[in-house]
Amino acid sequence: MALDFLGIEIAPFPSLAVFFGFISAILWIKSSCVKLPYKEKKDRFGLIPSSITDEDEDGTIIDVLETAKEQTKWNKWAALAAGLAAFSQVIATVIPHG
Repeated sequence: MALDFLGIEIAPFPSLAVFFGFISAILWIKSSCVKLPYKEKKDRFGLIPSSITDEDEDGTIIDVLETAKEQTKWNKWAALAAGLAAFSQVIATVIPHG
């Protein structure tokens, strides 16, 4: 069960596995690069809540907890894409292509 794309036969499930693997890699790279700068926030009483910060290489103060929350969002999508890549590969091994 191959698709004809520009005269080239392409097996759909291995191609999907490659596609989702590529998307997963891009999302995980994005996740590793996320840094959210610290922004002073006040709660409803006008107090500044505690926070965890760190200084990066160029002197920017990074909000560690907010950065971790944002990285978690990107990691979730990367893991979903990796799961779809693995599922596509499983289907590709089960369905004969020829």
